[in-house]
Amino acid sequence: MIKKIYITAIISFFLILFVYPGNTSANKDDKRKAENKKSKAKKEEDITRLVVLPFAYYTKETKIAVGGSAYYYSNPGSDSNTRPSYIGIDFTFTEMSQMVFNFITNLYLDQNEYHLLGILSFSEYPSYFYGIGGGTQETELEMYTPLNFLFQINAQKQISEGFYIGLSYRFWSIIMDDYDPSREIGRGLITGSRGGLISSAGLIFTYDTRDSIYYPKEGNLFHLWINRSDELLGSDFEYTGYYINLRKYIEVFGNHVLALQYITSIQSGDPPFQAMPALGGSSLMRGYYYGRYRDTNLVAAQIEYRMPLIWKFGAVAFCSIGDATENITDINLKDLKYSAGGGLRFFWDEEKKIVIRLDAGFTQDSSAVIATVGTAF
Repeated sequence: MIKKIYITAIISFFLILFVYPGNTSANKDDKRKAENKKSKAKKEEDITRLVVLPFAYYTKETKIAVGGSAYYYSNPGSDSNTRPSYIGIDFTFTEMSQMVFNFITNLYLDQNEYHLLGILSFSEYPSYFYGIGGGTQETELEMYTPLNFLFQINAQKQISEGFYIGLSYRFWSIIMDDYDPSREIGRGLITGSRGGLISSAGLIFTYDTRDSIYYPKEGNLFHLWINRSDELLGSDFEYTGYYINLRKYIEVFGNHVLALQYITSIQSGDPPFQAMPALGGSSLMRGYYYGRYRDTNLVAAQIEYRMPLIWKFGAVAFCSIGDATENITDINLKDLKYSAGGGLRFFWDEEKKIVIRLDAGFTQDSSAVIATVGTAF
């Protein structure tokens, strides 16, 4: 009973924040929306920006590693209300002949009538597996090196202002290599231990009222993705996934922004462990290794406060909570994981709010430094 009250209180808190209008003056809010509508073309036209971020690091698994990110931002035509689009490349090469290559396109076309998102990814890179569930221990850690090839396309059409519906398709080939034959993966005890092919199709529903796709100051983003992997599509695994992503942005005053995000991911069937919802990484529960906790159900929420500093620099403070469990009803307040931290933002383009970010995240038992292009959410 107490657990249900705690969980209800947390969900209610975030629901209140999501429905909060973010401005105490209705007239001021209406005026700002009108001005944004009239000037959107002027604000987002003629963008041609190339952002390049090189990096290098060393780990015992990779030895010396070098790589970089390159993103090209553009708007299709002047005097257009169409939102900006971008093309991005991320790559890493290591001394141990490992590599990661990601190519992404995010396109808005024909006065925002169509939104296309494409991802092409190839990697052969060491990964850590801690087991499944929210209660795994560091001692359960095992390493493996998967060979991944992933292609995904999302195509959506705008039905009414800000509301999109569409279809998605994902093709993901996983070849497992370089694992300990005495551990769980090597003994084939977990779905996905021997790799396989994921072929899935789905439906996407999006409601987007953000004033900018790069660095929103106000507005909402509600996203629902229903995805089915099935042998009828040529898949080796059969499962259904439901993914909900809610975001709200409130301009507190000036250029100070409160950003909120709530995520729920639920899977039914028998998904491979590689496709299970996972905590950690560069965007959610920063400070945890991506996949430190994974299971068929995930709930997480985060808050980030964004503020200007001097010249082209800004700063953020963030905190997040979440957990991964076998059943959504197993979410328990005392078992929730948390992370917190802060970071710097460099506005490569101040007008369009294209940023390079440097974050430091801290958890109960780990930490991480993240350098990349774009906001966390």
